[in-house]
Amino acid sequence: MEPEKLIDYEDFVIAKFKEDPELGREMVIDSIEEYHESGEEEDMTFVLLNLGRIVQAGGYENFKSVNLSESQIDDALNNTENCDRNVINKMLEALGIKERI
Repeated sequence: MEPEKLIDYEDFVIAKFKEDPELGREMVIDSIEEYHESGEEEDMTFVLLNLGRIVQAGGYENFKSVNLSESQIDDALNNTENCDRNVINKMLEALGIKERI
């Protein structure tokens, strides 16, 4: 009998975001709310992580409406300690999320 294949958690979440983009948006909104409630910069990591998952699920096309390049998006998502909040807020705007960081 073959062992059951384990699914990588990140791959699972990204697949769910592909199936249901609204789920991705909700996860970002929840992580923003947690960040605002705690005031802890480390909670910003979850905002960036969920935005990164949305990028992986839907590509950079989601952000063309706000004129963000792939490198701007990548730089903002990969710099948790000093992310460009203007880029993050433009990403949120492109996704139709009213909350801002």
